[in-house]
Amino acid sequence: MGIPIIFDKPFKTYDEQIAHLRDNYGLDIVDEDLAKYILSTFSYYDIINGYQECMMQNGKFKEGISLLYLYFFHLFDKEFQNILFKNILLIESSFKTKLAYSISAHYGVSMYDYLDKANYKPGYKGKIFFNILRTNIFREIGKTDKQNNLIVCTKQPCKHYYDTHHHIPAWILMKNVSFDKAITLYLLLKPEVKEEVTNALISVDVPIKDKIAFVTSALTLIRKFRNVIAHNLKFVTYSQKNSKLPYKTTLNLINEKSATAGITSFDDTYGCLIAIFILLNDTKEQISFLKCLQKLLTAPPLGVEELHPLTKYIVTHYLEITNLGADFSDKLIGLTRACIKSAIVPEQKKKGFIDLCNIIQSQ
Repeated sequence: MGIPIIFDKPFKTYDEQIAHLRDNYGLDIVDEDLAKYILSTFSYYDIINGYQECMMQNGKFKEGISLLYLYFFHLFDKEFQNILFKNILLIESSFKTKLAYSISAHYGVSMYDYLDKANYKPGYKGKIFFNILRTNIFREIGKTDKQNNLIVCTKQPCKHYYDTHHHIPAWILMKNVSFDKAITLYLLLKPEVKEEVTNALISVDVPIKDKIAFVTSALTLIRKFRNVIAHNLKFVTYSQKNSKLPYKTTLNLINEKSATAGITSFDDTYGCLIAIFILLNDTKEQISFLKCLQKLLTAPPLGVEELHPLTKYIVTHYLEITNLGADFSDKLIGLTRACIKSAIVPEQKKKGFIDLCNIIQSQ
């Protein structure tokens, strides 16, 4: 027998977790039954570890922080994340649809034609290589032979098309290809096709080189935030400096100073929000996105009006921790104005957007 291992994170019952939080972290816990519900529903890691770096000082929770407060804060955090996630999924679907359309229009519907290496750059910045990507795509939908050609397709709906129609059109392939691999395929597109996809993604008139740089960063940034949200990882302090949006191009695409006032870098939660806003590229979807965020800022926890006084405190705290800023509501109004400026819509519909902006501002 070897030397016994002493684990420093032993299993603790809910009663032991409550005692640990009180005795070691100074966390205020009044209702133990509610505490057990919270810890059994959202997990210790999500409620405690997820916020300890911004709510603890010298190993103790700051004064006024209770388990009940962490619970309500967590609910708000998840609601905010859900709004982002829903719209990221819309963008992912739109991006894959436009990518599939362009490569099909140029290279046909056979996977062996539209994924022919002759149609792509061999690599991107010495880190991404087409041959590896092609093999990984095939392995994502089935099994390959020694030459890395697809021999069995196992993922639906690709399997149905492979078995029944003897080919997999790009728009079907995209159903089984991850967001990450779709983005990589975009990066390896030859200039003519990449420009076509980019212009389909963003209709604002800026130089194509700047637009491509923005799309490259924006897709990567929202994908990384998507993964953090989807895998229930720590969100409130997350940022991605390696995928930050190109600053001047982002300002030009927004074209509304009140939406970007005081912002020096687009690499955090607000950067992700801006990337979503621009890539939605549809006034109706953009307005809907902004309305959901604005509504969340004023909604009482759990929809209970008696808890409404808590809303302002949670929102203020959340905006501070996420670096969204105390003027976040003003920035949402600024983004609404940006929608109105760029909207290619009849005047009567534009008046409706202006009225909506005034309503949001009055709340």
